[in-house]
Amino acid sequence: MKHHRVRATSFLRGVAALACGFGLLAYGWPASGDALDRVGTWDGKTPTATLDGPYEDALQMQVEWPRHSFMLTPWRAYMDTWPATRFLDSMGTNGLHNRGNLPISHGLGKVMRDVGLTHTRLEFAWSHFDYDDPTQLKPEHREKHRAELEICREYGIRPIILLNGNHGAPCPFLRHPVRLVEPAEAGSRTVVIDRDPGIQPGRTGLMTRYMFRGKLRGRKMGFPLITSAERMGPKRLVCTLSAPLAEALPAGPQPLFTLKYPPYGGKTLADGTPNPGAQAFIDGWRLYTKAVTDFAVEVMGTRGSDDMGFDLHVWNEYSFGSDFLWEKRYYDPPREFSEWIRYRNHGREYRPGLRWEHELILPVTVDYVNDPANGLPGVQVVSGFSNQRPFDNGTTMWPGQAGLGKHLYSRLDPQRRNGISLGIVGPDSLNPRLAKLRGVDARGELAGTADGEPYFVPSFVISHPEQSFYAYQTEFIVRDLQPMPGPFKNHFRYGHPGDGRYAEVWFTEYNQYKWFFADQTAKAAEVELDDPRLLDLVDHVAAKSLLRSSLFFVHKGVDRIYNFTIVANPKNHQFVLGFAIIQPRFTGVLERLGDRVTASDIDQLGAQIGTLYRTRRAFEGAQPMAEARPLRVAQVVEHQPRLVFRGDGPSGTPGAPDRFHRDDLAVLPYQLDARTFIVPYYVVTRNLAHVWDESRPLLDPARYDMPDQDFEVVLENLAGVGARVSVYDPMTDRALPVEVLEADGDSIRVKVPTVDYPRLLRIEEASAGPLVTDPVLQRTGQDSAELTFVSNGDAEATVTWGAFPGREGRETTRSVRAGEAVTVELNGFRDGSAARVRLSANGLEAVWPRWDHDTDGAFDTPMGGGASRPRLAGGSARPTPSSPRDAGFELPSLDAASKPHGFEVNERLATPVAGRKQTWEVAGATVSFVEGLRSTLRGRLPQTSLSDSVDVTAGTWGGVPAWRIDYLLDLAAHPGATRSSQLYWVAPCGDGYVVMVIPSEGGATPAAEARAKDAVVFEAEPG
Repeated sequence: MKHHRVRATSFLRGVAALACGFGLLAYGWPASGDALDRVGTWDGKTPTATLDGPYEDALQMQVEWPRHSFMLTPWRAYMDTWPATRFLDSMGTNGLHNRGNLPISHGLGKVMRDVGLTHTRLEFAWSHFDYDDPTQLKPEHREKHRAELEICREYGIRPIILLNGNHGAPCPFLRHPVRLVEPAEAGSRTVVIDRDPGIQPGRTGLMTRYMFRGKLRGRKMGFPLITSAERMGPKRLVCTLSAPLAEALPAGPQPLFTLKYPPYGGKTLADGTPNPGAQAFIDGWRLYTKAVTDFAVEVMGTRGSDDMGFDLHVWNEYSFGSDFLWEKRYYDPPREFSEWIRYRNHGREYRPGLRWEHELILPVTVDYVNDPANGLPGVQVVSGFSNQRPFDNGTTMWPGQAGLGKHLYSRLDPQRRNGISLGIVGPDSLNPRLAKLRGVDARGELAGTADGEPYFVPSFVISHPEQSFYAYQTEFIVRDLQPMPGPFKNHFRYGHPGDGRYAEVWFTEYNQYKWFFADQTAKAAEVELDDPRLLDLVDHVAAKSLLRSSLFFVHKGVDRIYNFTIVANPKNHQFVLGFAIIQPRFTGVLERLGDRVTASDIDQLGAQIGTLYRTRRAFEGAQPMAEARPLRVAQVVEHQPRLVFRGDGPSGTPGAPDRFHRDDLAVLPYQLDARTFIVPYYVVTRNLAHVWDESRPLLDPARYDMPDQDFEVVLENLAGVGARVSVYDPMTDRALPVEVLEADGDSIRVKVPTVDYPRLLRIEEASAGPLVTDPVLQRTGQDSAELTFVSNGDAEATVTWGAFPGREGRETTRSVRAGEAVTVELNGFRDGSAARVRLSANGLEAVWPRWDHDTDGAFDTPMGGGASRPRLAGGSARPTPSSPRDAGFELPSLDAASKPHGFEVNERLATPVAGRKQTWEVAGATVSFVEGLRSTLRGRLPQTSLSDSVDVTAGTWGGVPAWRIDYLLDLAAHPGATRSSQLYWVAPCGDGYVVMVIPSEGGATPAAEARAKDAVVFEAEPG
């Protein structure tokens, strides 16, 4: 039990760090009481108000790194319409654990299958494998993991297996019982033990607490390591330690541990001594990956199939338990290394300086899984190193990697404690760090001043599951989900590492941590933590949170959500009230379930399970489709407008206006089939536990439920005439009234009752609308391709193709018949080209692909997302999300066969730049070699804004194909830049690019340009 409590405490510390890091930077901000008390109120006189500006508004994402904003709403910068099958295949949990009670485990499997939790995350820790034979699980772990996988196989649940080495037990190990002959004081660098159990210097050590950032932390196996041992007499072995003891140790039993592999370090020490442990670590990890996948394939019974039925998650966060990846955290002082392991594959190299050295295990895992010789088709690998940091994106992935894992917990903590709450923000006391960074106002302009003069901060409570989709802090997740490039370079949905496979985003852990709300409410109501009324209240609020996060996250671009956790230890109130989807009081029902879960069973498993079950039922009948027909929100009208927060002054300002529920209305369309849409909608209230009815008792769930509010919503690109419209509430299992105010051939206006969790608007058209089905793009020649597709009905088809991402330049239009396979020859379709299909029928339009930067319909798309997009001055310019100009320029195709093998720099014309590797100065220009693929090159080119001018042409440099790029930069959009005009020459060469920069204020003269180019001599491939 003691060990369990230590792990739980460490975990909660990680959750707290996450919550504070994503959206709760407002800790300690007292808020203006009057403004806060008016949140959620109606002024009593305004009958209706219409949303100002477009619903789908690109301005909302214009928050440059590292800015933040309380006024902009990044998730409203775009709106998808997804096939409903996407939602049905997105939901999962953590915590399908077999604790010796198979009936409960099988009950969980049945419930998860029938409520739509089709994924689960399991941890097969490195330490679960045998020291003497690291290809085999220890017997006790083999039994547990076999039971878990058998449940997944039986109930159709797809596991993602976490590969991890928590430093509490980081890898296969041996335990040696020894005795300390004498006490050891804190700070000591030696211990005296009674015998030598087979010490391996650098791998054998103690298991003691350690210091980190000035604080004493939990225990770390093998710490400190023993670096040498000398016998000083009978039963007296003096062991020298790699670091001083952080705590005193008494004489008596004190086990040692020998690790199969040492903590990860460099290949060669600073003095030239080889360190074989580095390669042993990597080889051991590869063997671990093989052992896990072999075992999973065996138990899942998928050998020889097209899909092994499981996925892999490499590592679990950095917030705790990750010291085994840093040898320096075992040595004081740290050992210095002159060389680290370098790894090459796919024409690229993973080397120190790109990322942390130990993250090499991620590409090693990806390459092992994708090697056909290992027989693991269908297995997807996501990074856990990206769990808690914002910098990873599609272009930084290793080729073949499926995506990025994220752990972005939110927390429910709305109560004031002496006027201060983690969630309350307000103008009375501004966080100094935010004041220094300045904020972005509602127009997309910087507010405050560079010297730290405060800007307006509204008063409201941040306590909602969608907080990481707002711009409260610059690390908001929308940067990696939006379908168009934004202000944070290379961060958007379709960025990829050069293989056309863009990064999926998996929330491998997520929940809204509700412990603080539960604990505060229990104290205020003077009840125990196991009071059924409190448990019912928490389950009710948790159900709203789960429904909101499930439908919203997936719709905004998250590919999978693994909710933490399905069950919890009944003795751990913080987990039960903070995380559990099924509370312990319901687990008896799990033991009694039959083969199929009935509605009666569901009713006995709590509000969260019931809500998921009813939501999944509403999505039944969803049909696969290549691309849903995109709906548009043309207008939002709010009845009796309710305040989200007060703006600056009595009636707000253009930069800081009053904000109302219509600004936070989520409309999330999914398409079930060619004629049916399910549109979840709700007000994204900033405080999920806002008190709406103070007359009700503290433990009454209705106290915290937003009362119905009417909204009018106009949806376009659907046939309103003759459509059947209904609203379903999955929380209450009730059909609700909906009023159709207008219905046209291509739009519908509905008036719907709205609350603070999703209700489901169902629209079934009188007849099927257009859909592009079975699109296939194939190369037919170096300068041609063919696109084949099928229309589900008679329609007019327009096919366009051209340079990616715009897909324009050439076009053909023809009438197509229902079910007829149509093939279009795409002449002039070169590398870097892309195609699009639009179908028009009866005023409705279907398109494939929906977004310009989608790699569907494209060949050899450029890496990354082009240039960054600047903030918009004054809010006057609102570019459409699909505008090709927003993505910056594209590099035209070059003759790849003529790419040079290498180059030399004429030393008579150029001189090396001191301190800069492979960089030379020549006649006022700079020549450098950029190693890597195109994403690396783009990182060395200037970022461009909408107000910049860039002219790109294909040419020759020294007889080899090259690009000539002329920049004319708007200095107002580039703070710190001093030259507006620059000329670049770039030639692909060997494993990278030769880049020449010629400062050209007023335009580079031909003579200066020729002189600079003559300094480089290219070498052809040896014959």
